[in-house]
Amino acid sequence: MPKRISIYTEVTSYCNSQCKFCPINLVNRKGFIKEEVRDRVVDFVKSNPNVMFTIYFHLIGEPLLYNDLEEYIKLLSLPNCVLWVCTNGLLLNDKRLMELQRAGLKNLWFSLFYANRKDYKKYVGRDNFLEVEKNLYNLLSKKNMFNKIKIITFSKESKKLEGIIKDRVDVKLNKARKQYSWSLMGKFPFNSKPLYTILNKFRNKTICISINGEVCFYWRDYNFKYSIGNICELKDKTILAEYRK
Repeated sequence: MPKRISIYTEVTSYCNSQCKFCPINLVNRKGFIKEEVRDRVVDFVKSNPNVMFTIYFHLIGEPLLYNDLEEYIKLLSLPNCVLWVCTNGLLLNDKRLMELQRAGLKNLWFSLFYANRKDYKKYVGRDNFLEVEKNLYNLLSKKNMFNKIKIITFSKESKKLEGIIKDRVDVKLNKARKQYSWSLMGKFPFNSKPLYTILNKFRNKTICISINGEVCFYWRDYNFKYSIGNICELKDKTILAEYRK
């Protein structure tokens, strides 16, 4: 059995941005994570205490739109879990920061997307850059709240941000990040092999779980075309056996 597994547990398919590079308008599901799916994810993690899980509350959508996110974090605040929330930062005000920390969150992934207002408005589809930037700098001012902060931007230049985080060992900036194309789903000659067995020759597998409970092993499979089934119906040993293939 693998000793470390990453899980993307989607909590909503809704978003408050309109990024041109995101396939959110193409997904075949709407809403928030079903309670039975949430509980089954928790059960799966608890039932495999010898595996260290890195759990991201994200796949499609903005997780801070999910009102019960903090409760989900509490349920997964377990010894064998490292928890990350991935957010675009628009709703990450001071009150929400405190709520996330009190729930047990230790790590934040902040998707700034673009480090200037012009590009942000052009590619994200919202003129919210100043508010997002304010929330980011407020987060960075609270040094002791979180263990790790990861910031990603597609911008090549982010001198202001680089100056602020200089000498911060707890903050990682991924600058000029590559935009991975979600459209690659239709460009591989799969023949009879499942999608994830081909793509994961090049990238590590992750267990991806939709709000409805569908399970696949590659995040670009945004409509779970190659789902192995629903987590609420699958046994742990089946999920792990498929993951190991």
